[in-house]
Amino acid sequence: MMSQDSQKGWEAKALRAWHLTMLRFAITLEDPTGKAAIAIATEIDALGQPRGARSSFESFEDQR
Repeated sequence: MMSQDSQKGWEAKALRAWHLTMLRFAITLEDPTGKAAIAIATEIDALGQPRGARSSFESFEDQR
């Protein structure tokens, strides 16, 4: 189990990765970059949720 400081550090890195991926997607509109942004967002969205809970980002994947 992660310590609280380790968890917050991981969350900060995940958010930064998502921000950079969203910026890259906004500039390039490349499909793999969009899929990567959704994957990171889904991972962040799962924080604090019960295991196996459905992500709210799945509807975005269906629209692509």
